[in-house]
Amino acid sequence: MIVGCKVSRRHPKTFRVIIIREKDDTKRYDFEAQSTVDAAEIVEEIRKGMEPYDQQHQMMA
Repeated sequence: MIVGCKVSRRHPKTFRVIIIREKDDTKRYDFEAQSTVDAAEIVEEIRKGMEPYDQQHQMMA
């Protein structure tokens, strides 16, 4: 399950995706896009995909 995604401030072509694999086991993946615009677009799309799960989790809390 993806729990976070953001564009790097220092290197705007790179973005980070953070996932939880099991209970407390998190994994971070760093990717590089072809441009800063592409990186921002990818992060935006990932966050859109995360929205339904975030809303569902907030209702349960």
